[in-house]
Amino acid sequence: MLFKMVSESELYRKLIKSPARVSILYYLAEHGPSRFLELKKGTGLSTGAIYHHLKSLEEFVVQDENKSYRLNEKGLRLVALLKQEGSAPNTQFASVNDALLETSPTLLKVISFVSFTWLFRMLASSVALSVAVLIAGFEFCVLINEKFSQSFLFLGSFADPVTNAFIALISLDAFSTLFSLMVSGAYEETRKKVELLFEPALLSSLCVGVALLHLAKALFSLDDYYSLLSIPVVVWCTFTLSSSLSYFRGIEFIPSLFFPFSFTMFYEAFYSLSYLDFPSEHFNTIGFFALGVFSLFVARWIDRSIKKEVKGGIKKAIL
Repeated sequence: MLFKMVSESELYRKLIKSPARVSILYYLAEHGPSRFLELKKGTGLSTGAIYHHLKSLEEFVVQDENKSYRLNEKGLRLVALLKQEGSAPNTQFASVNDALLETSPTLLKVISFVSFTWLFRMLASSVALSVAVLIAGFEFCVLINEKFSQSFLFLGSFADPVTNAFIALISLDAFSTLFSLMVSGAYEETRKKVELLFEPALLSSLCVGVALLHLAKALFSLDDYYSLLSIPVVVWCTFTLSSSLSYFRGIEFIPSLFFPFSFTMFYEAFYSLSYLDFPSEHFNTIGFFALGVFSLFVARWIDRSIKKEVKGGIKKAIL
């Protein structure tokens, strides 16, 4: 007997409605013990998503002495249940946010489409990296113009436009990794995440986000009603940066929405450091930094609450 009662069966089917997790379970059931790279290639999921889902499935998937992942007894029973219920793996628009995937699949498909994360997941690493270099190169050329030289300044007046764009991109990539570590609390995986700092798909997606940010700033500088066009571009930029963190770093989508805000607060704090000669800037720096840290803790609380609810439902349903 797999369930204590029928109502728990219904609850379980709703909680396990994650194409990514189902894909991992089916792959391990069919191929047996598999290394991480084999699992990544076989499921087509991103590195961050696999780490996230393996952590969520730790009661069903274990790692042996050969560093291979395999199903334990609970995992085998789980796959048997999925086959009995007729669940089929489908990772075309698999997101780490199972709740949104279950309740609002159309919304996630739209976000995945406008943020291009679905495209970068399908591209080979070399192609994704080429896209990142192309977009970054275009941003460098745009920033050479003096009009855009102040659009993303990290080092005050001491850095030239090309350096600004480079630092913005690298800082955004690095901060996305630190944000995911802070939110997930997976400090033991710090080394692995840092090694994946420049994952081509993530880098390409962040490049698009930075390009949209520059576009929004350029539109905002226009006169009359044209500056209002910056509002939808800012929303587009927010979804792009958030979804890239969600797809490629394994953070739930809802808390990942805090990523652009938190990054902006830390950016403003660094920017204020160049004006510390003014007493008021001391309070600005502290205030921006405090808001950034507070945003991180709020994101972590939301992320853990969602994962705890999903994990708790699975634990309650399975004997």
